[in-house]
Amino acid sequence: MSNQIYWNAKYLLIDQAKEAKRTSGKDKPYVRQVINDSLNSINQQIDWHEMKEDISLAKSEQYKKWLESLACNLHPKY
Repeated sequence: MSNQIYWNAKYLLIDQAKEAKRTSGKDKPYVRQVINDSLNSINQQIDWHEMKEDISLAKSEQYKKWLESLACNLHPKY
């Protein structure tokens, strides 16, 4: 189940970024904000899974680090 939490979070973040780029592709600061807000929400969900002991603290931190790296790659370039 713990791997499923990460994969769902990853694809949710990618989908949010694609939708933001599709709807407001010219407004790069807005797209960055949408990606960052999505990441923040996903991190809260990961914390919730950690609190329920679905995943360990180490897995939680690892997933957050991977998702943060993904979010940086999804940001539009200037």
